[in-house]
Amino acid sequence: MKVFKYEALNILRSKWLTINFLAFALLTWAVGRITGDPQRTMNSVASFSVIFVPLIAILFSTLYWYGAERFTHLMLTQPLPRARLYWSRLAAICLLLTTSTIIGLNLGLLVSGSWSLGSLLLDLVVAVLSCTFVAISMWFCVLSNDRMRGVGIMFGLWLYFVLVHDGLVLLLLIAAREYPLDLIGGLLGVTNPIGLARVVLLMANESALLLGHTGALVREVLTGMKGFLIAGGFATIWMVIPSVFGARSFLRRDF
Repeated sequence: MKVFKYEALNILRSKWLTINFLAFALLTWAVGRITGDPQRTMNSVASFSVIFVPLIAILFSTLYWYGAERFTHLMLTQPLPRARLYWSRLAAICLLLTTSTIIGLNLGLLVSGSWSLGSLLLDLVVAVLSCTFVAISMWFCVLSNDRMRGVGIMFGLWLYFVLVHDGLVLLLLIAAREYPLDLIGGLLGVTNPIGLARVVLLMANESALLLGHTGALVREVLTGMKGFLIAGGFATIWMVIPSVFGARSFLRRDF
């Protein structure tokens, strides 16, 4: 807990948490004022949240990791297990960044009069996306010593999940359109955490605005309570695997 405390205090000194909170609060409030309808506001907020939350998680955690390099070296000189340092930093970034984002979103929805119980599902999706991409970015930061290379790799990965993944699955389905590949396309869709988040939100509010091509196929597989459980299982995998591999890489890295 002491390591977590110091990591949290170090993160709280960053002005980017405040900027993140204000940005989501103002943007959500503005969307609510423009649309004037709670359901349309929720759909719009969910649409930009599943895109920008991963981007912010990637940029924040990557820049923080490289900016705290000296602090990392100092902590490694102490009689402290490496695993404890890594997991404390991961937990601190996930907790504070997720809290900042969720408070900003809910404050904007409350002020605009668009908050509802459906916002709780959005909060859960935002938390999962934040933790997933923080874990992925920390893993790649451990593997790469160069700051620009690390930021470039993570930004490219975000672009892949947002834009490229759906296009590749669509090309595969077009190339093999003579074969029944809908189930395979749906399974390939859950390999994209952003697409998976879109489908979970879609199952709750029936919004076609969140639906990509692979999302439509995934929704054919993930329906009802069983679908939510399957989606939760894949989301857990997306959080756990990068975290474990990142910790293993941190333990083996020569500082």
